[in-house]
Amino acid sequence: MQEPGCLYRQLRKERHLTLQQVADSENSVSFISKFEKGGSQISFNRMIHLLGKINFSVEEFLYLQGRDTIQPIKSTFMSHHPIYLTAPFMTPMVTLLNSLTGDSETSATLPRSIEQYDAKIHQLEDAGNLNWQHYLAILYQIQQVLIQNDASPAGDPKTAFAKLRQLSRPIVTYLYNIDNWSTFEILLFSISHFAMPLQTVHRLSKIAIKRTTSTETFPMMPQERFTICRYINVYKL
Repeated sequence: MQEPGCLYRQLRKERHLTLQQVADSENSVSFISKFEKGGSQISFNRMIHLLGKINFSVEEFLYLQGRDTIQPIKSTFMSHHPIYLTAPFMTPMVTLLNSLTGDSETSATLPRSIEQYDAKIHQLEDAGNLNWQHYLAILYQIQQVLIQNDASPAGDPKTAFAKLRQLSRPIVTYLYNIDNWSTFEILLFSISHFAMPLQTVHRLSKIAIKRTTSTETFPMMPQERFTICRYINVYKL
């Protein structure tokens, strides 16, 4: 079984993050460096906090840590059970994703006016430098553009699509730069892909399949990979 510090270092580097970028008042640069080299023990809460800095869930981390040495349980009935992931981004991301599919129960927690969206976006932008908060703010901005266009009798689809393309650029850059995608990247792509140019969606779909190989048997990932395979065909030019 891979040492947790070594695995964390691998995941951090795959996201092109430095020690300085993941360090804060809770975990200093020197502590993280020692942890990655196996020289420091870490509490569960500090581990969760560190994983949050690289947009990674506890469950995926444990999966990768034991994937090569622990025998998996293969049973079709397990695929029908809900999946729970311990990561701060999960609830807000899933809420947005479900709102796109018409789940009224979860979408009821979303803002109901442009002013509420503005407040939510500012709240996320002021929350700190966690990557997931930055990208969630962009997702809310994308939703805001759609609402404004739908609410305006003189809404111009071309103008709206141009705004969506511009807003999605940081997400596209982020996804291109991640060497191995986790649930966060998959959800981010699923929620925002409609705001991207068709060629970009097609290219990123192929990249997503290649970069989720290490977690392809993780619960929920097979279904997500199947959905992305459909994108490859739908957005093929």
